[in-house]
Amino acid sequence: MDFAMGWNRFNLTLLGVWPEPRKVSRGSRLLSSIIFWFTAIVTFTFICAPQTANLILKSTNFNEIIENLSINIPIAFALIKQLVLRYYKKGNNTYTYIFIFMYIYIYICSLTLLLRQMFDDWTEPIANQDRQMMLKNAQISRMISIVCSTLTYFMLLAFISMQIWSNMQSASEADLGGLLHPATFPYDTSKSPNFEITWLGQFIGTMLAGISYSCFDTFLAVPVIHLCGQLTVLRMALEDLANATKDDNYARFQERLGFIVNRHNLLSRLSTGVGQSAYECDWYNLPPKNAISLIIVICRARVSFQITAGKFSPFSLELFNAILKTSAGYLSVLLAMKD
Repeated sequence: MDFAMGWNRFNLTLLGVWPEPRKVSRGSRLLSSIIFWFTAIVTFTFICAPQTANLILKSTNFNEIIENLSINIPIAFALIKQLVLRYYKKGNNTYTYIFIFMYIYIYICSLTLLLRQMFDDWTEPIANQDRQMMLKNAQISRMISIVCSTLTYFMLLAFISMQIWSNMQSASEADLGGLLHPATFPYDTSKSPNFEITWLGQFIGTMLAGISYSCFDTFLAVPVIHLCGQLTVLRMALEDLANATKDDNYARFQERLGFIVNRHNLLSRLSTGVGQSAYECDWYNLPPKNAISLIIVICRARVSFQITAGKFSPFSLELFNAILKTSAGYLSVLLAMKD
């Protein structure tokens, strides 16, 4: 568990939104709240609110609007993700408003309960072969988390370095140079130390927003890969199910089949691969009375495993291709309007 979630725990703890599945002290909860409010206030005060004011008050052409929104929208969504992780990590499945300016409903699962179930999966005694399969999936999820987070950090550092270089080229003795992002503040940012404080606030807010934007996705990737490992364990158990009938121990067969079905209920539904494994086991060596019990498993497994967006649309390669085509079309329109 610590190996699979360690990197995500570190990043989400920096934001004060780690949904700890185990009991924590009151001091730890207080420290987490302080960190969360500090990061959220810095991001909103130095980036979201000033950029929105700049968009309304000073954006006079299409290029300035695009430049503003290209920064403001991703950071605003990162702040929303941070709010979601903080305030809905302990609740049950619900439809609710997550921000005062947002009017859409979002379906949120209980992250703490999800992590607690993963913790139970790792702590319960299982066969060494099943443990190795879980470790293999944990290595994959850890690698995905580290690679995605590292790419995010490099992109942020590259963007900030380019902004610093650009501002240094246009700076003079009378002008300290531009801020990290175009923004409008209720005070003069061209004077020292206002400029330094504002620039530092934007720098911290940008780094925090980048962590929030990337770690939310990598965090959700870990339970998905863990679920794949649990399905593989189920398939292995089904393929070995007929061995439970040695010495005519059919009571043992019913016991193991019942365990597999109960485990399936925790995993929501069986995938098609599990059904194939049930078919490939040596069911023909079983008495008809026991072999017929596998038919229910095979029929149910015909419903494929899906991850949906609010139960509205399943995530798939076809949906990803459609989104890419639509995004490319919108981008070409924006570039044509810009020219």
